[in-house]
Amino acid sequence: MTYDELDEDTQAKARERVRQMESEDWRGSDYCEPQLAQILGALGFDLDTVTEHVRAGAGGVRVSVRPAFEWTGFYSQGDGFRFFGTWYADSMDTGKLMAEYPSWHALHKLCLQGTALMLRQPKGRITMRRESYGAGLSYVALDVPDIDDEEGGYCDDAMQDDFKEWTEQLNKLCFDYLQEDYEDRCSDESALSMIEANEWEFNEEGELI
Repeated sequence: MTYDELDEDTQAKARERVRQMESEDWRGSDYCEPQLAQILGALGFDLDTVTEHVRAGAGGVRVSVRPAFEWTGFYSQGDGFRFFGTWYADSMDTGKLMAEYPSWHALHKLCLQGTALMLRQPKGRITMRRESYGAGLSYVALDVPDIDDEEGGYCDDAMQDDFKEWTEQLNKLCFDYLQEDYEDRCSDESALSMIEANEWEFNEEGELI
């Protein structure tokens, strides 16, 4: 039976089944991480990466290099997002980023905050290092060059505090982006669009045939 041939209650069951499928298949690494990496790169971050070996067809192995993002979600206490790498103040390109996302006001605010940090220390360099203490998200430790660094990358304690606050807000923005994408892909509207696009058929219980 086509979706339109089902009664209203069975249509609801069919949409729920498709939503469940999408929830099980959804992976932030596929859908969101490349875009988040591009955004963080434009904010001056040289991100740490991880190398994964993924099984491919015919018994082969595919090597995948992806950002070392760490996140859990979405509806439990302690859920969140972390990224790691080194920030270079002179690598920021916030103007291009704001032009690319003209309506993302939360991102614009963080671009301005990052620009303010860059103006305080144009050669600033801060490394965000992962420190793990067991279960849950890792702790982010900050490393900065020595005060007499030849490249002038030193950042004082006050700037480190402001940088930490800025990156915590960036983590929240990334987490919110992942959650919004997940909820959109698992919505009733998305399920209905998938049913129509794929012309799926169902049995009398609303299960896919």
